[in-house]
Amino acid sequence: MWATFPLALKRMALAAYAFVVSFLMPAFLGQRVDDAPVLDILAASWSTATVGILIAWLVGKWGWRLLWRTNRLGMYLDTHLCPNLRGVWRGELFSSYDNFQKATEVTATIKADLFGIMMTLSSPRAGLRSNTTCFRLAKDADSGMFRVYYQYDATTDHPVAGDSQQHQGSARLDVVYEDGKIQCLKGVYWTNRQWQESNQTAGSVTFTRVS
Repeated sequence: MWATFPLALKRMALAAYAFVVSFLMPAFLGQRVDDAPVLDILAASWSTATVGILIAWLVGKWGWRLLWRTNRLGMYLDTHLCPNLRGVWRGELFSSYDNFQKATEVTATIKADLFGIMMTLSSPRAGLRSNTTCFRLAKDADSGMFRVYYQYDATTDHPVAGDSQQHQGSARLDVVYEDGKIQCLKGVYWTNRQWQESNQTAGSVTFTRVS
């Protein structure tokens, strides 16, 4: 999520962090830095660094959620800064594999914090399991839309004759909003499934958050 923040905001956050740490140092030292012995300065520096890292870790892992859960502020952050995509999503996938005749249900679980974001996919009915090898959330510079790009490795538990048990794929999804709230993730995907027979698959997919 941090990667989608504007550069100016990143600089402000780092400056605020440095400002807080500069106040922690004298507090741990108990006196002016200029008048303190070297060993006391080293000990205070260690304590300051430890507390500073702990604060950053807590905010990055859990603290940020408090801001995104606030109604008006959360909506603004979702639409302008970075959408909070954490949760379980249920998707419908239409594939060229069967000429787009039937929807395949897939479930995506997205885990995110300020330090990173990842997703796992599964489709019990289709006997398909996959793990993302690359996941990127970015804001398009021209349209201002947030987009999800990901690559994945997939395994089919019981492939039919001529099918491949393992394949790789990629997708590009737009974050779609309605009344300032995230409505769905919608886009296209493509795979190298059965590429040896020139039967690579592609299609559309729409995810709706269920929890």
